[in-house]
Amino acid sequence: MNALLKLVVNAGQKVNERIYEAVWTWEGKDYPCTHGDILINPPLILGGYSPHTVVVVSVRTQLFGDGPFPVKDKECALLTNRVIGPIAMKIGSIEISAGDVIRKMECVSLDQGA
Repeated sequence: MNALLKLVVNAGQKVNERIYEAVWTWEGKDYPCTHGDILINPPLILGGYSPHTVVVVSVRTQLFGDGPFPVKDKECALLTNRVIGPIAMKIGSIEISAGDVIRKMECVSLDQGA
């Protein structure tokens, strides 16, 4: 991925972070982020529904500096509404965008997989 495209992707993500005003907390540090729909009881592939909460959170890789980087099964929190407070979760999976510009963490209920 060329430098100009990385700059554009980072800038676009930064604008959306300001609109969302959401914060993802991991390892005691807060990161501005964007997120998808917060799904409660999402459908399972084979039928039925999961009794858990799932959300995909996007954070600019540059915010992690030289690391550490998010790790699967580590606890995190998502703050989308200052009145309700943060949602305690854990990282279920991680995707890295082309050029390592954005890290997408699928965050799930703390009891998922227990």
